[in-house]
Amino acid sequence: MIDDSSLLRRFFEQRSEDAFTELVQRHLNLVYFAALRQTYGNTHRAEDAAQATFILLAQKAGSLRFHPNLAGWLHTAACHQAQGLTRTEQRRHQREQAAQTMHEITGSDANDEAWTHVRPIVDDALLDLPPDDREAILLRFFENRPFSDIGESLQLSENAARMRVTRALEQLAASLARRGVKSTASALATVLTIPAAMAAPAGFATQFATAAVSTATVAGTTATIFTVINLMTSAKLIATATCLVVLVVFGAAVIQHKRLQFERTESAVLRQQLAEFKLQLTGLQTRLAAEKKRADDADADNGLLLALTTSALNDQNKSAAPQAPITRDTVTRRYKNAQTLAKNGKSEEALKEFLWCYDTGMRQVSSFAGVRGSYLLDALVKLGKNYPPALAAVLERRDVAEQRLRASATDSDAVSDYASFNHALKEDAKNLILFTSLPADDERRQTLGFFIGEQLVEAQRYTELVQAKPFSRMQGMLVMQTGFIGTAKMSPDKVKARTNDIANSTAGDIEALAGAGDIAHASDLVSKLIAFDNSDETLATLQQHLARAGHPELLKAP
Repeated sequence: MIDDSSLLRRFFEQRSEDAFTELVQRHLNLVYFAALRQTYGNTHRAEDAAQATFILLAQKAGSLRFHPNLAGWLHTAACHQAQGLTRTEQRRHQREQAAQTMHEITGSDANDEAWTHVRPIVDDALLDLPPDDREAILLRFFENRPFSDIGESLQLSENAARMRVTRALEQLAASLARRGVKSTASALATVLTIPAAMAAPAGFATQFATAAVSTATVAGTTATIFTVINLMTSAKLIATATCLVVLVVFGAAVIQHKRLQFERTESAVLRQQLAEFKLQLTGLQTRLAAEKKRADDADADNGLLLALTTSALNDQNKSAAPQAPITRDTVTRRYKNAQTLAKNGKSEEALKEFLWCYDTGMRQVSSFAGVRGSYLLDALVKLGKNYPPALAAVLERRDVAEQRLRASATDSDAVSDYASFNHALKEDAKNLILFTSLPADDERRQTLGFFIGEQLVEAQRYTELVQAKPFSRMQGMLVMQTGFIGTAKMSPDKVKARTNDIANSTAGDIEALAGAGDIAHASDLVSKLIAFDNSDETLATLQQHLARAGHPELLKAP
C-alpha cells in the first residue's frame, strides 16, 4: 500500500487529483467522525468541517508531504475546524437570543454505564497522547486498519504495533481519568470504533477531494477576493457573498485565460470579450459592496436591538444580586449540598439542588455526563422513595426523553437519557420493549443494546445483541476495563469486585458470540479473558455461559 507521504508528494509535485482522492478516501471516516463528535452530532456542520480540513490539507501539501503522522494531523485539524464552526454558530445564537451565555464545567467519577456519554471529550484526551501513540489509536479504531498496516505506517513489526496500540489505550484511559472519567466499563471502545451507520456519507470523498484540489489550484490567484470575504462579518451575508465570490473567481480566471489567448493570437474578438468580462467583474464587485453595506446595516440594527434587550433585562433585575458564573466548583458544591440536604431529611431543598444540577449545571459538560446519567439519577430515584415530588420529576423528564427519541431517529442523547432513566428506575424492561420495536438497522438499537445486554443474553437473543454490540466493541471494552484495573489505585477488595464484573460482562458477550455462531471471535475473547484472570470463579462463570450457548468445548481444560 502506498503510504500517505508518497500520495501527498505526488499530489504536490504532479497535481494528481487521483492521489489526493485516494488520500481523502483513506482518511474520510476519521475526519468526518471527529468533526461529528466535536459538533455534537450536527451532520451539516461536520460535513463543512471535514471539507475545510481537506481543503487545508491541499493548501499545505508542500509543508506536509514529509509529515510522519498524517492521520494525527488530520484528526487535530478536523477538531479545530469543527470547533471553529461551532464557535461561529454559538456567536450567531448569542446575537439572536440576546447574548444568553452557557458555561461548561467538569465533573467527578463516572460509573461503567456512564461511558456512553464520553464521546465529546475523547478527542481532547487523544490530543494529550504522543504523536505515534495517537497515530496508532487513530489507525486502529478510527480507520479499522489491521496491525500489519499500522506497523508499516509507524515502521514497526506487527507485534510491536499491537503493543503500541495497547499502550496507547492505557495512556488514553489515564488521560480520560484526569478529566474525571475514571470508570471504563464499556463505552470507550464504542467511541473509538466508528459505527457503520455513522460513517461519512458515500460520495463525500470525491466531492471533498475535488473541492480541495480546486481550492489549492486557485489559491494563488484569489488572495484579493479572500480579503473581501474577511470583511463579511455578518452571518446573514455568508450565503449570498459565497455565491458572488465564486462568480468573481470564475470571472477572474476566465479573464486571465482570455488575456493569454489574446497575447498569442492578437484577436480583436477576444479583446472585446475581455472587456465584457471586466464589466461583469466590476458589476459583481459593486453588488458585493452593496450586500456588505446591507449586512453592516443589519448588524447595526441587531446591535441596537441587543442593547435595548439587555437594557430591559437589566432594568427588570436591577434589584437582584448579580449572578455568579457557573464553574466546576459551583456545580460540585451544589451537588454535594444536595446530597447533604437529602441525608438530613430536607427533601424539598435537596430536590431543587439536584434538578439544577441535572437540568442546568451538568447538561453542557461532556465529562459530567456520566455523573448526570447515573449517580445523579440514582440519587433522585432514592429521594423519590420517600418524597413523591422527586419521583414525579424523574418520570416527567423520562416522558420528555421518550417523546424526543420517538420524534427523531438520530437523537442519540434522547435515547441515552430515556435508557438511563429506565435503568435508574429498575425498569429495563421498557428499554427491551423499545429495542424490540425498532428496525434491525436503526442506530438507536446500538445505544439501547448497552443497557439491556444482560436481558438479551438471558433471553438468548444472541444475534440481535451481536448486531448492536459487534465483536470489535466487546474486545475494546475488555481491553479498556483490564487496562483501567492495571493503572487505577484501588483496594484489593475493589480490584476483586471489578474483576468479577469484568468476568461476568465478558462471559455474557462470549455467550452471545458463540450462540450467534461466531465461534472464532468467541474463542478469541475466551483466551483474552483467561489471560486476564484464570481464577476458579472466572472459569466457572465462563463454563456456565458457554454451556448455555451450546459450546462448552470452547473452554479448554488447563
